[in-house]
Amino acid sequence: MNVRATVTEHSPVIEPTWARVEADFYVGSRAGEFLGYIDGKGGGAFRAYDTFSRPVGEFDTVRDAMHAVLAATSNGSAL
Repeated sequence: MNVRATVTEHSPVIEPTWARVEADFYVGSRAGEFLGYIDGKGGGAFRAYDTFSRPVGEFDTVRDAMHAVLAATSNGSAL
């Protein structure tokens, strides 16, 4: 009986880092590359911007804004 094994190399998943630079202002990076930033506008609104400071959208939570920045980066619009 012959058994074949397929070996695949997986790139390690590098999680983004979010730095809180000021109150309600966050900067995202991954492996040293700038992803975008989030600016809190008061009243619970957070505006997200991509790598080129283009608006991604306005969100109710900083977490949703972070996800939007990551989505903009992964779909190529911020590359």
